[in-house]
Amino acid sequence: MNCDYDKDMLNIMLRDVFVSGLRDKMILDRLFEEDINLEKTLNIALAMEKAFKGANDIMGRGINSMQTFKKHMDKKSNFTKNQKKTLYCSRCTGTNHEKENCKFISSKCNFCGKIGHIKKACFASKKANAKPVKQKQVILLDEVEDKNRIPLYELKTQDCVLHEEEPKRPPIMINLRIENKSCSVELDTGGAVSVMCIRNFRKISNKEIKPTNIVFKTYKGDSLIPLGYVTVGVQYKNQKVNLNLYIVKENLDTILGREWLYKIHLDWPAIKDIRAKTEQNLNNLLREYKDIFDDKLGEISNYEAKLKLRPGVKPIFCRVRTVPFALKGRVENEIDRLEREGIIEKVESFLNRQPQ
Repeated sequence: MNCDYDKDMLNIMLRDVFVSGLRDKMILDRLFEEDINLEKTLNIALAMEKAFKGANDIMGRGINSMQTFKKHMDKKSNFTKNQKKTLYCSRCTGTNHEKENCKFISSKCNFCGKIGHIKKACFASKKANAKPVKQKQVILLDEVEDKNRIPLYELKTQDCVLHEEEPKRPPIMINLRIENKSCSVELDTGGAVSVMCIRNFRKISNKEIKPTNIVFKTYKGDSLIPLGYVTVGVQYKNQKVNLNLYIVKENLDTILGREWLYKIHLDWPAIKDIRAKTEQNLNNLLREYKDIFDDKLGEISNYEAKLKLRPGVKPIFCRVRTVPFALKGRVENEIDRLEREGIIEKVESFLNRQPQ
């Protein structure tokens, strides 16, 4: 028997019953955005349900990973606690005793003047002498079996701090001529090839850069693709050769690598002698003008300063400025230091005088 019931009305009623049975608010909001039929309603609901299930599975794996990592860290922490305690003395930097048993417990520091440690372990000395040395970027290139892939290690020492026990070692600079232009390059015996940035190269030559299939590899595993290479004329004293120079986009210092060292014979005695003479001349200047380079405040001799005031000006009395209690000790110490160095001198107090 066919009652000729309207199919569209049936779909609408089934859709309404299906929607009314949903409990997820996000799915309901999505279904109410537009007027849709029964088929589209089912497709949207099933798709969102699968998406939520997949997200929950991923979140569950993440939680399990965190729990596993926490267990690993707990084991590592317990292992560290069970290790033997390393001795270290903050009074002399010794490693065979604790600070309570240090023989320098009553010694006076030659730097800060305090009792209880020596200059080697003085925090004030380390802070004063630890000057940040901003060194230039250095590239170390080394060869591997794959001739088309060369590891590239960038050493950026902008935050490197050299202490007094670590003497500063300046880079070895070589003066030569590239494309008949005077250049100063940094010698790097660990570098496989010679490298120059495109900005510096355009200052000396307009030659066309040839493509290359060599790829530099950083210490992180990233690939650095050079722009190419150029065959340039190099002159060092009486030696003239044509060598390959690799050009990179990054702003790096010019490096003289081993590829050039095989063709150019450097005058090592002269290089060492120049560095020795430079250091000797510097030490001579420091000794000759030690008063200028001394840490103490300099003085101007045979000179008298005068203050020009308007005629008829009456002197006035000003109250002493109140110093915050937290800064009182620092202010007193600074005044004592200025007095010891002769910058200021103590005068009679004006507190008991009456204002005019």
